[in-house]
Amino acid sequence: MEKSALEELQSVIERLISPDGCPWDKEQSPESLADYVIEESHELVSAIRSGKTDDIREELGDVAFLLLFVARLCEKRGQFNFDDALNTSRAKMIRRHPHVFGDTVFENLDEQLKTWEAIKRAEHADADGKPQGVFDSLPASLPPLVKAYRIHSKAARAGFTWPEDEEVEQQVEAEWLEWLDASANGDAEAQKHEL
Repeated sequence: MEKSALEELQSVIERLISPDGCPWDKEQSPESLADYVIEESHELVSAIRSGKTDDIREELGDVAFLLLFVARLCEKRGQFNFDDALNTSRAKMIRRHPHVFGDTVFENLDEQLKTWEAIKRAEHADADGKPQGVFDSLPASLPPLVKAYRIHSKAARAGFTWPEDEEVEQQVEAEWLEWLDASANGDAEAQKHEL
């Protein structure tokens, strides 16, 4: 039986990390490959934005190679294998799309996106079952401008955005006045809430 392209690529990884494989590849770990995953992901994004099909195909293959490589190294550590990662992602996508895989009906895209965020936060609840905050799912390693964009995007989904700068200034002033009132009353909980 002929191997799939995925199986062929996995065979290449096995050969590279075998005792008689590549000295550099044999020394790698998921941690040492992390920066390469970022770099190759950026190269893929550049290729997609360029619209050059050959570049997209090449960079997509490079990202896939690194993902398979990391998964194989995790498997060697006894943590999980690539199928486990794919099954986790499949279950997550089904769970986060109740309108496709269930009976849920959303009236609009905003409602759907808010539900997506709520499901995502609940998936990463703390030990007491308390969901994450809106911004807690943002990776610490995001570049600053990308992180700022994602913070703004999540804030907008939560209804915390205004179309005009003047409205923002008015809201900030209103919140400041509420904090001053809470401070004047000495109510620590109200101060914390307003802050």
